[in-house]
Amino acid sequence: MKLHIKSVSQFKPFHVARAQGADFSPSEICKAALSVEMGRKTRTMKTVQQNPPEIAYRRDDGDRFRYRCKLESERVIWRTSL
Repeated sequence: MKLHIKSVSQFKPFHVARAQGADFSPSEICKAALSVEMGRKTRTMKTVQQNPPEIAYRRDDGDRFRYRCKLESERVIWRTSL
């Protein structure tokens, strides 16, 4: 068996554009963070309240979830809201 190893320098570089927080509302940023953490699509979530952002969604099994978010610098802090 022959193993081929290529150095990273042989691959074409790519650039990732960093999104600016000012391009999105706080509720959109919270939805994106919750989407990643909970494995949900943002379009299944709704904004219940704008300030502070409160996001809710219902799972397929009927369970409801509600989260309140806070943005601090580059961090999204969220907690379950009852």
